Amino acid sequence: MAILSPDTYLKKEIERNLKSILGNSYITREVILKDFDESVKSSFINAYCTDVAKDKALEVPVVYTFPPQKQVDTGVLLIQYKGATEFDDSHNAIGQRMGTIDDTEGNVTKETVDVHTEKTSTGNSVAYLEMAHPVKEVLGIQKISSSKISIVDNRIYVAYNPIFEQHAMNTLVIYVPEALQDDGKPMPERSGEAIGYDLMENYTIDVISNNMDTLRCLDAVMKTILIFMRQNVTEQVEYRLQRIHLSGMDQLEQLTNAQNSSLGNQLFFRRIEISYDVTYSILDSTGFEINQLLMEAETDVG
Repeated sequence: MAILSPDTYLKKEIERNLKSILGNSYITREVILKDFDESVKSSFINAYCTDVAKDKALEVPVVYTFPPQKQVDTGVLLIQYKGATEFDDSHNAIGQRMGTIDDTEGNVTKETVDVHTEKTSTGNSVAYLEMAHPVKEVLGIQKISSSKISIVDNRIYVAYNPIFEQHAMNTLVIYVPEALQDDGKPMPERSGEAIGYDLMENYTIDVISNNMDTLRCLDAVMKTILIFMRQNVTEQVEYRLQRIHLSGMDQLEQLTNAQNSSLGNQLFFRRIEISYDVTYSILDSTGFEINQLLMEAETDVG
């Protein structure tokens, strides 16, 4: 089981959703910035939306460290780690055992695929879904009952329905793929007791700009992105129970002083504090394997 990286997840999801939103000026104007003054939203869209500004669109970088002043001029989203707290009942588990896990599983995946049909050698019709990866476990299938299914490598066979042949149809599948080695072969079977702990992890996302109107628009975009993120399978399974706290607008005093603010370079920010319940665990056999490697290394040195 891989050790999770919430800050990596946040960066990837924010960048992915930001690109989608800023690529659709209609959604940006009519949904996200609908209640803003016309001059404010028009200025923002003309500067940042790629379907309007094309290759002249300004970039909003998503970063882990404070960027150069040039990037701040156009707005920036800064992700920072703010600590974690172990749940009270996490350390009470015997030997910090978290249950049984299968280390041959990959991360939860969702994929939209077409429904295919074919005839078997006996003349019966069957329906199946062709997935991109070998399937370990099916968690859900949209619009199709998953109560009677069978899995063969990358295919999920579902109950046949004549409508599949009458109308083209696709469906969203939520599943756990098999973990693969570098050579593409399935991981050898390794299952057992999981040891680890549960943490409440805290992060901040600062929306920063030296233009108040830009700040307000980016703040609205970020609030929309958090709505999208809550629908993610990953956010419901691995990074659980997202909690959000919003801080009020203020000047970023550490980077704003009498010298630069007098030149109109003061910085403003709005802070989003976000928390996730995250389980960190490994197979108990992993500890034994590490000890074996250490012992072998000591023997080689000796």
